[in-house]
Amino acid sequence: MRLNGEHSGVIWRTTAIGVVVALLMPMLVRCQKEDVIIKKEQEKPKVQADSLITVRDRTAYSATIEGIFFEDAKEDEKIGIKFSLQNNKYIRTAGIDSVATWIGNGRHRVELSGLYTDTTYYFCTYRTKGDLTTHSDVMSFRTTRVSVVTDSATDIYAYGAQLGLRLSEPLDKKQFRGRWGVFYSTRPRAIREYSAICDSILYSDGLTYAYLAKGMRAHTTYYYKAFIVYQTAYQQDVYVHGDCLEMKTAGVGVETRGSQDIGVYDARVNGYANVYFRDMEDYGFLIFTRPREVTIDSVGSKTTDQKIWIVRPDKLAEKGRGEFSAKITGLDSKTRYFFRAFARNTEVIGGIPYTDMFYGKVDTLQTAPLTISTEGDVDLGLSVLWSAKNVGASKETEIGTESAFSNRESIAFAEGERLPTSEEAKELVDSCVWTWITLRKQPGVAITGKNGNSIFLPATRKMEGANKYVWGAYMVNGEVEANKAADTTYYFVDIIRFGADEMRDNQAAKTAEATTLIDFKTGVRPVRDKQQ
Repeated sequence: MRLNGEHSGVIWRTTAIGVVVALLMPMLVRCQKEDVIIKKEQEKPKVQADSLITVRDRTAYSATIEGIFFEDAKEDEKIGIKFSLQNNKYIRTAGIDSVATWIGNGRHRVELSGLYTDTTYYFCTYRTKGDLTTHSDVMSFRTTRVSVVTDSATDIYAYGAQLGLRLSEPLDKKQFRGRWGVFYSTRPRAIREYSAICDSILYSDGLTYAYLAKGMRAHTTYYYKAFIVYQTAYQQDVYVHGDCLEMKTAGVGVETRGSQDIGVYDARVNGYANVYFRDMEDYGFLIFTRPREVTIDSVGSKTTDQKIWIVRPDKLAEKGRGEFSAKITGLDSKTRYFFRAFARNTEVIGGIPYTDMFYGKVDTLQTAPLTISTEGDVDLGLSVLWSAKNVGASKETEIGTESAFSNRESIAFAEGERLPTSEEAKELVDSCVWTWITLRKQPGVAITGKNGNSIFLPATRKMEGANKYVWGAYMVNGEVEANKAADTTYYFVDIIRFGADEMRDNQAAKTAEATTLIDFKTGVRPVRDKQQ
């Protein structure tokens, strides 16, 4: 078939265009691909290999990410990480943002805390320049898993023990999502569900903990186990346990441990109990005068033929368990006494209270003899020396010269002697032991200083209608006070006054503050200044 000229021209033009297009198409496609590649390379961040970003100082709840996040990073740029519990494409947009700190030399640091224990976290670094944010590939790290070891029981006593644990790493209770401690129970299979937890920390160095388990029963086998419980990212508790160990509490033991500081009228007695004092209802010492195995039921009994009383401790061991002691006062001189330590406790077993009494062995002590100084000036351990006799007396039991305060200038003192001041008289009353005695048929008081030296003050007064001396009054160089009443002026001054205290056996009631009329006659016991 032949074509006319017009048709042949169209075909030629069409063919020519097709040839040109066919020739140019590969070039256009190649240019388009090259444009895309260049564009992608411009957007891709210059992130170094993962080896230049390290995760260090990982704990059960924290980690530090440090390194070169971007090759050409600057200090004033916003650079950080985004992290998440899930490794997915949304970590770059939905991850938790944590801005990094510039630490120099192109390096940044991010410190994370409050993380879940034994958990994998995913993160990527990012950099923001204007409206453009670029991200690195996703990396990961895992927080540590904490283990625990049950330590041996120590310091075991009747109602408790010291139980311990060791952690694999130190934990901060404010950041760690969990807790740790020691369970204990009398049933090994119920060591968790039906057991008690130690709640009193005695010692901790961050890794090792010592707890006080208390409220146990004496002479009983217990099982205990250290534990740590932490919370997962799904709000579940995971328990990690140490080995289950066994221990047995001791029986209650009370010991009488002798006496010390024995004086004329007092002594200190000692005891020991292998319990914490707060766990006992009562404890102390029984004091008695016959060598018998007395019990606390004998106190106050009308059928006993001896005096029995209780003295409770005034000194306790610093740790609240073990040694205790008490000072006994009001004893007679040169007298033998017996004593024993005791403790009392009530245990509730099966809802029924049982009271147990525990006693130490009976021990004995003898007070020192009373030695009354008879001559010269006596050192009672006070600020002045006190004369052994009254003014005008030839021996210590004589009353001697009695004088009214208005006649004090006529008192015949020996050289260097004088009346005691009100302060010196009060010192004699407050710092010495006063005991009402009869010395060679003369009633009075024996006054014993802390150093063991003693003087005797004879009673100087009789009660109206009585034939024996029952109280004493001695002059003090105090200030005179005037008191006007009914147009009459009375003058008063301090004196030393004492008498037998019938409410406290041989103890003497005494005072250095009583006042009397200045024309009231009293005994005179002089003092002398100590040599400097």
